[in-house]
Amino acid sequence: MNVIDDGIYDAVTGFAPQVVEVATGILAIAYQGAGNDGWLKTFSVDGAGNIGAIIDFLEFDTASGYYPRITEARPGIFAIAYWEMGTGGILKTVDIDAVGNIGAVQDTLMFDVASETCDIVTISTGIVAIFYRGADDDGWIKTYPIDAVGNIGAMIDTLEFDGAYATDPRVIPRGGGDIYTIVYTSQAAGHNTGKMATVDIDSAGNIGAVQDSWVFDPADGNNPKITQISGDVHCIVFSRDVAGEQWGRMGTVNVETDGTITGHAFIADYYFDTTRGKFPNIIHISDTTYAIAYQGTDGDGFVILIDIADDGTIGSITDTLEFDDYDCNDLWLISVAGDVRLVAYWRVNGAGEGILKTLYIKTPAGIVGGLNPALIELAAGVV
Repeated sequence: MNVIDDGIYDAVTGFAPQVVEVATGILAIAYQGAGNDGWLKTFSVDGAGNIGAIIDFLEFDTASGYYPRITEARPGIFAIAYWEMGTGGILKTVDIDAVGNIGAVQDTLMFDVASETCDIVTISTGIVAIFYRGADDDGWIKTYPIDAVGNIGAMIDTLEFDGAYATDPRVIPRGGGDIYTIVYTSQAAGHNTGKMATVDIDSAGNIGAVQDSWVFDPADGNNPKITQISGDVHCIVFSRDVAGEQWGRMGTVNVETDGTITGHAFIADYYFDTTRGKFPNIIHISDTTYAIAYQGTDGDGFVILIDIADDGTIGSITDTLEFDDYDCNDLWLISVAGDVRLVAYWRVNGAGEGILKTLYIKTPAGIVGGLNPALIELAAGVV
């Protein structure tokens, strides 16, 4: 298992990155930069996994851009939701063309004076939903229309999906319907718990009631992420406090077409790292092979390959790579093209520089050899 290429998206501070595809070989990264400002940058990754220079950049908030999340609301128009300290939850739109040129901010909306951590997903072309921690730490959803030039319309609908506590929500569509599954960290009896909920949102942005909810880990459930395995079967990855350390845990669960969480129980569960497994992120590789990137022993960056059957059975770890021997935080893993994957994260070095690395993950299993050049700084747009 080897790194193909590596680079720096921000030489000073690159907190809370999220990477999305703009076009084939062109990626955009939104993150919280120096002074906690909000930044957006584009860069290229070719078919061999070579990382190019920064193409363009935009400081979309010069005062405060905490935990930005980004989605393509419609072709070429991207929506960014984030927390502006002292103001609330902000939604902005920006255009990015197919070669990575970033335009100006097109529109801005404050969606809640009390918003903190959030996620944003595209429901249908021009309709986005924001899932966030709002007033009194409750969990909220709001939907908005965005037109072809990036103008944000009036709120379509809203729903309080958790009346107690909901932070760090992450959301995926179930697939083949209007059900969305939310995983997040809640609280009970003075400690964090892992929780999930399902809700119906139609293509016009109308939000139905919460269909079901379940505390998937009543003891501890931090930084959860979720992916769909097959049909009703989903997998949650998260970290869990065990004897004062955050172990990496995963579990498969059945979410039915109407949003029912079958049996309020895992199909199978497994500790993928019994030393440390913080900030896990999971993606599908091929067939029954999945990759999980996370902060492991000594804070180092690891990626594992693990088998998950379509029925939710969790198999063994088939390969492991330590891709960085320095502290790695807020890891974001994405497939680029073919067998090339990219991981973005920040590491404890000064204020927290932002790092990009490409990995060649061979289908169906195994990460094979590649280049491992000295760390390079991308030539343009580095702050």
